[in-house]
Amino acid sequence: MASSAMPDRNQCSEQASFASIPSSSQQVVINSPKSVDIAVKNIFQDSDGKCPQITSDSGSDSSRPTSPNGRHVEGHYVTSKTLALIALCSTKTAIPVRLLRMIVEFACSKVPSSLDSYRTQVINIFDLKFDPFDSRHVNKCFQIPRKCNQLFREVLGHGGHGCAKEDNILCLGELYREVFCVEDDEKWHLQQLLLPHLNKWFSLVEENNLNTSLKADFLTLCLHAFGRFRWTGWEDRLRDLCKKCLEHCESVSDDIKERMYREIGETYRKLCNHTEAENFFQKALDIHEKSSAMTKDGSLPYQISLMFFARCKIDMGEYQTAHDLMKKCLQSKAVKNLEEKGELGRPYLRCRMYFEMARSCEKLGNFADAYQYCNRA
Repeated sequence: MASSAMPDRNQCSEQASFASIPSSSQQVVINSPKSVDIAVKNIFQDSDGKCPQITSDSGSDSSRPTSPNGRHVEGHYVTSKTLALIALCSTKTAIPVRLLRMIVEFACSKVPSSLDSYRTQVINIFDLKFDPFDSRHVNKCFQIPRKCNQLFREVLGHGGHGCAKEDNILCLGELYREVFCVEDDEKWHLQQLLLPHLNKWFSLVEENNLNTSLKADFLTLCLHAFGRFRWTGWEDRLRDLCKKCLEHCESVSDDIKERMYREIGETYRKLCNHTEAENFFQKALDIHEKSSAMTKDGSLPYQISLMFFARCKIDMGEYQTAHDLMKKCLQSKAVKNLEEKGELGRPYLRCRMYFEMARSCEKLGNFADAYQYCNRA
């Protein structure tokens, strides 16, 4: 989902109907602690003081909250759903605006809502000094103010408000999938910003016994992301993800299994357990052994596994073996096909391959070749 994309509003009304919430033409500007309390109470309570209930995310009329006069409260849902999902993020780390926008867009996809129905409420509740829905601010982050802690407790306490806590956890997981299940780390900057929040999300998954909901491909790419940035203190999370990936190995296709073994091997390499790393890289390569030489030569996953294995061999001091592996990789039909595509041929991946070849050349004293491959990278 592109961060700037918003739901189709052609069928949306100019103003959403709210129970105790001002219309878009009468938005309240919150500028004091008292007005914050009043606004928060208005957002989450009807005139009788009760929170409206939502029993489904389907967006059907029967599932939307209604005001005392029977009219549906779309903005009510969008704001509360946004808060419910933000409440599952780490309060100790800044929230990327792109994540906030993804959450709001997700909530809007469930009930037709106009922008004016919720943007002022979201800005005010989080004490934002800028408009997160303005594309100029899409790369910013914001810190959750302390005043939101009580609000988060109330939102999470109303299990039926939006959906149960477990459902909210799964909803947030789907948004994380959009960020982490991408090719060639194309969203690497956002991934890096989200890792503390993803770390908390995995803890919530475990606390609420939702491990069975985790998909093999998502686990593999999360393992890749945590390992890629190598942040100190996440070694236990890396080992846990390796364990979770292995639990799926017998039930997934060979292509997913090969990627799992490769990422597990790379994780152990980064944890300096080269014996285990070598073991899993070999397992990844063994999956292709039943294929013909021609098939392997044209298989990009096979070449990627060769590159990872070569990287491990360099760390182990086996420079000539690493050089031979990279030579085989770069001379393959799969890599040459990428090179012919130019900028469309996964340049980031090719850059990594050239760099690993340069490393092996440098270790062997072939400085001219190392320089050449560094230039190509």
